Amino acid sequence: MKQAALLITILIGSLAGSYFLLTGSLFPKTIRDQLESPHLVSAINTQDIQLSDGRLIQLKDAALLRAVPVISEDILTHGVEIDASGELYSLVRIHHWCGNDPVRYHLAKVNLNALTIVLKNTPNTRISKHGLDPGILGLLLIPPDQLHEVYKTEQGS
Repeated sequence: MKQAALLITILIGSLAGSYFLLTGSLFPKTIRDQLESPHLVSAINTQDIQLSDGRLIQLKDAALLRAVPVISEDILTHGVEIDASGELYSLVRIHHWCGNDPVRYHLAKVNLNALTIVLKNTPNTRISKHGLDPGILGLLLIPPDQLHEVYKTEQGS
């Protein structure tokens, strides 16, 4: 009995050790952002998002969000948050596809205006049925007005 327990301990230890060598973490990680005061969404239209109470919140190029199933599904599931300046945020899945990345589940709070700007100006953004590529998260942290300037500068050079 002691030998079986020792064998199981060695097996689990070697598996955890192998995972640590690949990812730098002993266990898979979960990142789950939250919305402060979410509003349920009933529809994503061409130029706005309709809340379940009937309000329409303007969002230029909302059709870009509707066209990506994983994004529209996340918005409809988790709702949106409207901050004091009127910016819309929602939770979207981020797909950490690299086997060396310890993150197995990532639900990130993103500015939907910034997301539409990135989708419009970066047509080759990697999006899978599991979520957005983690590489675009840095762009989504830039305020939308500054993000417009980034793309204008990039296109001008």
